[in-house]
Amino acid sequence: MKKYDAFISYRKSTAAYADLVYFSLVAEGISKQRVFQDKHNIGSEQFDEKIKKAIEESNSLVLIVSKDCFVKKNDDDWFLKEIKVALDNNIPIIPILFDSVNSLTDPNIIQSLKDNFTSKDVSYLIRQQYVRYDSDYSQSSLEKACTFVRQVLENEKLSWKEKMFKNVKLVASVSLIMLSCFC
Repeated sequence: MKKYDAFISYRKSTAAYADLVYFSLVAEGISKQRVFQDKHNIGSEQFDEKIKKAIEESNSLVLIVSKDCFVKKNDDDWFLKEIKVALDNNIPIIPILFDSVNSLTDPNIIQSLKDNFTSKDVSYLIRQQYVRYDSDYSQSSLEKACTFVRQVLENEKLSWKEKMFKNVKLVASVSLIMLSCFC
């Protein structure tokens, strides 16, 4: 079992959003000790190693997405490094879109992703189920994000046999639907 249920990845400029997500996860019943946010979990010492290890020990990476968040800020851009560590370790990524970002398929976001990640990684990122934060529906937006984290946790708890059975059931259901459409 991994140490953290969620690792919150954010730019310093979106720290208020990260706090909002952190406290929502905790309010929804995920223990504070199981949610990693750098300012709650570490100081400045050994930052690089602790961040990398925390991501590797997380069941999911909750990604705070804002308008220009994927634009590389410097050569030691930890926001982009965190995403790469999650991708390299097959950690599920849950994007939460803020600041009027409507989709990861926005042309400006796609270009920034292409500038920083492989085409395979970009393809993976843009296919992730995301939550669009709406300030008018703040509570339901954040509850949806918590639901996504819980879904990842539930999936992690399944054995490989249960996952295989779940996939076989899905394929069988799709096959039956397709057959009924053609008959």
